[in-house]
Amino acid sequence: YHKWAIGEPSNAGPIGGEDKVETKNGNWNDVNRRRYRRAVYKRVVCLSSLSPDGKPRPMNSEFGKDFFCKMTKYVISDDQRQYDYHHEAAQRFGSHLASVHSAAESMVFNL
Repeated sequence: YHKWAIGEPSNAGPIGGEDKVETKNGNWNDVNRRRYRRAVYKRVVCLSSLSPDGKPRPMNSEFGKDFFCKMTKYVISDDQRQYDYHHEAAQRFGSHLASVHSAAESMVFNL
């Protein structure tokens, strides 16, 4: 799946080229990893299945460690940083940067 703007990807950036993607007017544009941008993090939300009332409990529940991770949460960063910063931050949080592989996923971001 791709949604490149006309003339993209151009790889027209400075030394090192343009190897990352931003959205621009609903289409994709390739950019250099050193540019400062906001990022979208994709996090998996984990729940415990051991609630006494049969309902899922938060992962930090005192009712046990039998967890399941099924829900996805998308978080948009507040600050503009370089790609490497966002990538490392995602790893520290046990998540990763979001990627778009279908038109349905694109709708999540309203791209």
